[in-house]
Amino acid sequence: MKRNAALFALFLASAAPASVVLAAPAVWDTPTITSDTTWSGDLILRQNVVVSPGATLRIASGTNVLVESEKKIGISVMGRLVVSGTSSDPVSFVPEKPGSSRNQWEGIRLSGGRNAGHILAGFRLSGAREGISLTETSAKISGAVLSGCEAGLRGYQKSAVSLDNCVFDGNDTGALLSLGGEAVFRDSRFVNILGTGIVADKGAAISVANGEFSRGKTGIFSLTDSACRIEGCRFVSLEKGIVARQMGRNSSISRCAFENDDTGILAVQFCSAEISDCVFLGNRTALNIQEFSSPWVRNNRFEGNQTAVNLFRKSHPVVEANVFFHNRDGVTVNYSSYPKIARNNFDRNDMSVRLEKFQSGDWEERAGSPALTGVEATRRGSRNPGIGRAVQVANFPKRVDAKGNYWGPDAGRDPEKGTLGKIRDGNKYGPVKYEGFGEEEYRIDVVDFSEESAAPFADAGPRGGDGKKETK
Repeated sequence: MKRNAALFALFLASAAPASVVLAAPAVWDTPTITSDTTWSGDLILRQNVVVSPGATLRIASGTNVLVESEKKIGISVMGRLVVSGTSSDPVSFVPEKPGSSRNQWEGIRLSGGRNAGHILAGFRLSGAREGISLTETSAKISGAVLSGCEAGLRGYQKSAVSLDNCVFDGNDTGALLSLGGEAVFRDSRFVNILGTGIVADKGAAISVANGEFSRGKTGIFSLTDSACRIEGCRFVSLEKGIVARQMGRNSSISRCAFENDDTGILAVQFCSAEISDCVFLGNRTALNIQEFSSPWVRNNRFEGNQTAVNLFRKSHPVVEANVFFHNRDGVTVNYSSYPKIARNNFDRNDMSVRLEKFQSGDWEERAGSPALTGVEATRRGSRNPGIGRAVQVANFPKRVDAKGNYWGPDAGRDPEKGTLGKIRDGNKYGPVKYEGFGEEEYRIDVVDFSEESAAPFADAGPRGGDGKKETK
């Protein structure tokens, strides 16, 4: 009987639920890593960690790295970093006490030369001043989520980074490349943009393919001779999709969609990028071209925008083979801008071409300065090739070249006066007086819409990837 009672007591003990004691995260107490090291499990960093040249830090999938908040702690890698997370078992780098601050720790700094071979995959990083920063090194990053940082990624001089299938969420700046830094973004998303999704500055070079930029301020901001190739991206519900300010030579924006933005693209200060095969749908201003800019705008579709193309302050683009459908204003021209508008289809716009009150070669000739464009370019030290066309038209021809377009049915056509109902120019508006110029009156320019096509151009609008007309 005693033996049976003992066995029964042992059975009850084995069947009873055991209390689970979770291991506390380990505190990493080695500030300098001098040999190959692997992190796994849960770690807490309470001080800066430096990976010395020649050493590799590997971080296993599922590892959680908790960084003590508000102590300016960071991870500096002068050797090599390999992060081996997966979509189902990611690595995480987060503040120990998550909060609203986007500056709770310094982030991960990568250096070690262009051949260091940093590989970071399948991880989440949040709350850092600069999530991942690179200086004179290279890295491949994939499957990352960078959120709630002042800058998710920062590439300094002589750095090169490629990013695939990454998400930037709720950062002040998603990625910032400067001083010759290079970056390639593929299949990545930038959402809830507090400032700018991607900034390319001071000679940086970026390539962005099949990305999405949605909800927030600015998708991409390029300035100061930074070369950009942007292809197959969507820009949705933004204050500005792309700001191209002195965008570098050989820059292009192609096969992109701009939907419900306040401004789709702002091309400003000698921008000469090629903008082609894009769709602009439901924006307040689809394409805003300002201050001596001369981009080539071809084979795009502008539909349902308040203003499709706005030209301001001596901007002289080529606007060719586009479709303007159901916009409030197709092309607005102002302040001595002289585009070439050719082979476009204008259909059911409230106004196809509108010249505003400061579009007056008469004023420029009598009271302005024909040399202003060249003087301004010299003063700013522009190296942009687009200035060549700006100087060529600096004689202010008083006539906007819109020969050879299809204008669609126009009940307001007046054959005797040679006017179209959907073109507003000096034949219908003016002369005008300008404040500060006394009682003198100046004529608004006119639009030359001769050589018009009787039928729509079959090759206008976006083309397919093989260069053929898009059919869907």
